[in-house]
Amino acid sequence: MPPERAPFRDFLDTQRAFAAYVLVALILGMFLISTALTLQIWAQAGVSVWNIEAAFAAIKNNSPIALVRLGSTLRPLIEQGELWRLMAANYLHAGLLHVFVNAYSVVALGPFLEKIFGTPRFLAIWVVSGTSGALASSWVHVHAASVGASGALFGLLGAMLSLGIRFRGAIPRHETRAIRDVALIMLGINLILGMSIPNVDNTAHLGGLFGGMITAFLLGPHPALLREPRETGQQPRWLWVFPIMALIAVVWGLVFALSGRVPVL
Repeated sequence: MPPERAPFRDFLDTQRAFAAYVLVALILGMFLISTALTLQIWAQAGVSVWNIEAAFAAIKNNSPIALVRLGSTLRPLIEQGELWRLMAANYLHAGLLHVFVNAYSVVALGPFLEKIFGTPRFLAIWVVSGTSGALASSWVHVHAASVGASGALFGLLGAMLSLGIRFRGAIPRHETRAIRDVALIMLGINLILGMSIPNVDNTAHLGGLFGGMITAFLLGPHPALLREPRETGQQPRWLWVFPIMALIAVVWGLVFALSGRVPVL
């Protein structure tokens, strides 16, 4: 006989969420690096950067050149074989407001969903969503560079929708309704903002949304939440390939940038 399942909230209390905070640390760390690289590029162009005004300007808006060197998506480069950009771009942000909104969103959504799916599944959803969002963006916007975790965040919203549709029996009905309602509200707000604010890429949002929905639909939540748990508490080890690939992509971008090479279109 399988062990009796604990109530949903008791289950959440037994789970740890750390990957969401690691993602935030990585996003903020890459923002500091892209800001420093921005100042370096400006200095090489003869701009005085040893003042507060220059530092604030770099924080407010990172240099597009710095972002491309670190791994922003750009379809001509991707078509040349630089597929690592589809993952690396998810950890880069164009400015302070951009990174703040996305980092806050990861903290707000991530830990809860990480507990429901378990760390390996959560990270797989994050990586696949971010990659599908970047792929959609680069496919539609041929000559525009794109960065940001928005695609991956919309993937988390898609995962929430999957929970409310596909796995209603695994989570108490009132919880799934709350999850679904929050996801729909956040989707609506973000899509409206995307249509009203310049330079917000709704293509990446929709690509990430569908990527997250499909991945969550296929993987399902933590086995302990299912009616017939599969090796209760166990997570497939192969799922770790997704965060490992994402980390390799980020490191590749750092090596590319630090080498001083300039992408050739």
